[in-house]
Amino acid sequence: MLGKEQEGIVIEVQGGIAKIKTTRHNDCENCGACPGNSAIVISANNALGAKLGQRVAIEVKEVNFLKSAFIVYILPLIAIFMAA
Repeated sequence: MLGKEQEGIVIEVQGGIAKIKTTRHNDCENCGACPGNSAIVISANNALGAKLGQRVAIEVKEVNFLKSAFIVYILPLIAIFMAA
């Protein structure tokens, strides 16, 4: 499945997890669910052994975007109708 690819810089490595600082993409800017307006930090599996300070490419699967959109937009509507 295809996803969104972005570049970022590794800012921390702990075991098999790397924390990557990246800029927000258009989908994030349109959603607005994440705090902040310019950069985000993502935790990702570090299967390739990226090191501190390296520039890396990350990919987020489309299915995660669809789940996020459902939780942010549709689930509250369902809850309102159930409560009514």
